[in-house]
Amino acid sequence: MSGTASEPAPKLVTRALTVADIPDVLAIEESVYDFPWPRRAFEHCVRRGYHCVLACEQGPREEEVCGYAVMDVQPAQVHICNVSVSTAHQGQGVGQFLMRTLMCHARMCGAAHAYLEVRPSNHAARAFYDHLGFRQVGLKRDYYRAQVGVEDAYVYRRAIGSGEDIP
Repeated sequence: MSGTASEPAPKLVTRALTVADIPDVLAIEESVYDFPWPRRAFEHCVRRGYHCVLACEQGPREEEVCGYAVMDVQPAQVHICNVSVSTAHQGQGVGQFLMRTLMCHARMCGAAHAYLEVRPSNHAARAFYDHLGFRQVGLKRDYYRAQVGVEDAYVYRRAIGSGEDIP
């Protein structure tokens, strides 16, 4: 996850992320992560039916992609795989908007809990997830590539509410 939530969200809409959107998604992914997902990871998620959404600002003639999210929906739980916000839109509530959208979809699918992983070194993301009611419930050793070697992942979990209970 990249970004914080401190200012009011711009007028945003969500829509399904498609293969045609992947170049825009990659531009954000590569600008906010040292080790971005490759194109084939996004293609896999879209083609396999993961819940993939874009957050867009509607302009007079076109939309601007502000962020995106990828979530794997299982019968009793969801796994939030990736939530990212463009650098230009961080701090404007886009991350909260995406998380609220994910939690509402998870509830509609009957999931009881949401899980995600986060780098211990990503203090902004950890604070964001804490604020949204996620709590650390586990650790995955050597999960992420790092500048030197590998980094563990904290596993976070949150009960699924209405989605409207996201602050």
